[in-house]
Amino acid sequence: MDTDCFIINDRTVFREEDDGAFLFDPETGSLNCLNKTGAYIWRMCEKGAYKKEIIEGLQSSFKDVPEDSLSEDISTFLKLMEEAGFITKG
Repeated sequence: MDTDCFIINDRTVFREEDDGAFLFDPETGSLNCLNKTGAYIWRMCEKGAYKKEIIEGLQSSFKDVPEDSLSEDISTFLKLMEEAGFITKG
C-alpha cells in the first residue's frame, strides 16, 4: 500500500559509502549492503516518508521505468528490510 510508512530500527547502524551504504544491526549481527537506490530509500525511511513519497522521489530519477514496476521494486526492497528487522511498518 502506498500509504505505508516505515520506521527504522533505532539500533541499526547506517554507514554511507561512495557507491551505496551498509546497514548493520549489532544485536543480531545482520549486515546488508545497499546500492545508491537502496540508500536513498533508507534515508527517506529515516525521514518518516510514506511509500508514495519514496516512489515519487525515485520517479524523477528513473523516468523511463513504469510506476507499477518501480512501486513493485520498492515494495520488494521494503519487505526484505522488514524481514531482516531493519525497519517496521508504522
